[in-house]
Amino acid sequence: MLNLNLDAVSQDHAAAEFLGYNLEALAELAAFADFSQGFTIAFAEINFSGDAARVIAALKRHPACETIQFAEVMLDDPRLTATLSQLKLKVAGLQRQPDRKLVLVVQGLEKSIGITGETSTPVLRDLNYTRDLFPAQMPHPIIFVLPDYALQRLAMTARDFWSWSSAVVRFQSVPQTVTDAKTQTLDPQRLYSSDLAPVKQERIDQLLRLLSENTPSPTADPILHAALRLNLLQELGDACNSLSNLQQAKRYYRQHLELAEQINDQAAVADGLVRLGQILYRLDDQHQTALAYYDRARSLYQTLNNLEGEANTLKAIGDVLQFLKRSSEALENYDGAMEIYRQVGARLGEANTLKAIGDVLHFLDRRSEALENYDGAMEIYRQVGDRLGEANTLKAIGDVLQFLDRRSEALENYDGAMEIYRQVGDRLGEANTLKAIGDVLQFLDRRSEALENYDGAMEIYRQVGYRLGEANTLQAIRNFCT
Repeated sequence: MLNLNLDAVSQDHAAAEFLGYNLEALAELAAFADFSQGFTIAFAEINFSGDAARVIAALKRHPACETIQFAEVMLDDPRLTATLSQLKLKVAGLQRQPDRKLVLVVQGLEKSIGITGETSTPVLRDLNYTRDLFPAQMPHPIIFVLPDYALQRLAMTARDFWSWSSAVVRFQSVPQTVTDAKTQTLDPQRLYSSDLAPVKQERIDQLLRLLSENTPSPTADPILHAALRLNLLQELGDACNSLSNLQQAKRYYRQHLELAEQINDQAAVADGLVRLGQILYRLDDQHQTALAYYDRARSLYQTLNNLEGEANTLKAIGDVLQFLKRSSEALENYDGAMEIYRQVGARLGEANTLKAIGDVLHFLDRRSEALENYDGAMEIYRQVGDRLGEANTLKAIGDVLQFLDRRSEALENYDGAMEIYRQVGDRLGEANTLKAIGDVLQFLDRRSEALENYDGAMEIYRQVGYRLGEANTLQAIRNFCT
């Protein structure tokens, strides 16, 4: 019982501290609720959900709001497209309080607004399209509670709807809330690549909230501030990359590299060069640019005596050389990476390199050796819990089995890979596997099923902007039709 009381005291203290930071903002929002009549809109910028609950509770207690019924409406379905229709359904189900003005407090819309980018999402297009229907069909004041990144995205891409706003009220997070969020989100021991897709989306959302909060005060240490921002940008790039949001990943990696160069953080510059190079070579076919980035990164890692960073760069160089069909040079780089990974005990790096060597051996028709390397990689991936690495290896094993005319076994491996790719949200892996399944089905003369898989792969390649995969699938379809 004592612990429960202490928890309650701690919560009360946190709420009091937050409200103390935001007295003026709370008074502004209460005034909006008090004076607004009919359809009017205010936006409350609140970066953490716990703080949103504190604001709503404080509004309900505010002297200016004694005659107001605040109705909390949650619209957190990522697939939401019709905000007005959903609001009407929610309001119709409310138990109204007589003689009280109804003010709606809408939360969760950031889920369907999306993360970043210039392209408007369905819900933003719908808000613009239905803008003129709101006054007649929703004759109540509305407070939209959104984090900074979603608010900026709405203002930029749903400008017609945004023009209805009567107030934009920004609430400041207290330092302890931001610190707690950092601790929970930036755990260095976590292997995030294998998280399920919804968990990754939630992580991106939290990283963006932290990035919004990472605005330096005039007295802040600029180096310390930049170090945190570097970490957040890199983590955002990694998270987007793991969901095959390659354009977004490129955007964050580029920002990370620019900031690292600006503050002359050589270790961060090296990391940024490798990550950005990997995106450029995969997404934009900029192989020579990627190799130049890797050469520069390797030199920096050697200067810094960062052995694992050097190994990561050798592995990355090998990937590009293998793509360019310079297989012997690729193997040399992989061997160099493997030696370092084993020297420093980097098991995941060792597994990644075993899998890469297997890919080269498969290309060189040394398929029994390829399978041996894949088996070694698979063992490590399962030991360390890397589900994405496991999926990549299942897909690679399926490719070898297909060439060995063991097509039923190949399909079994592809099915296993597909299940994991869909769980962790790797759209590119899913597309590659659909394409591979289509190839097997085409050979087995199951033409309609093959075409379905090719169409599915093509759709994803176009969504993620991977033109090489799109071209390969188009060629497979042409071969299929001739």
